[in-house]
Amino acid sequence: MPLDPTLAAALAPLLPHLLRRDGDALAVQDAASGAWLHADPLLLEWLARPAAEVIGRRTSELFDADTAAVLRTADQAALSAADAMVSEHRIALGSVAGEFSALRQRV
Repeated sequence: MPLDPTLAAALAPLLPHLLRRDGDALAVQDAASGAWLHADPLLLEWLARPAAEVIGRRTSELFDADTAAVLRTADQAALSAADAMVSEHRIALGSVAGEFSALRQRV
């Protein structure tokens, strides 16, 4: 169900605070190209890259080929889903590996 635009505008300023409180990160990607349009500070820290090296890049430029393919497949599945979709991923960046949940929503 689409969110009422007035309600969405009222809730938007709360989102960064909720994410920080819960230790969650946020990224926004262009659906057609897969280019990253936004990455919040927590995500940039995890990627160990400044915004200039992330914004405008595709997932395939930020991760190894296997990881990028898995993430892009999940992105594409979310585009065809009627509602938000959660997926679990295990990703290694350099010598650090971690597991995370991704909540994807077509907007």
